[in-house]
Amino acid sequence: MTATVMKLKNKIEEKKMEMINIAKRKGMASPETLHCSQELDNLIYKFQSLSFVIHKQGKTPI
Repeated sequence: MTATVMKLKNKIEEKKMEMINIAKRKGMASPETLHCSQELDNLIYKFQSLSFVIHKQGKTPI
């Protein structure tokens, strides 16, 4: 797994924990929670896109 993929995985985990903590404090439907969820979605999309490109190049499985 490349360093970039590992960094993205770490960012995803950090953002997930941030979102959970915000949701516990402010509620699931708070604007802050929703914003954090959108940021998490973007990170996951980048991770999936990068994983697909790496897989397509035959470097590692998805």
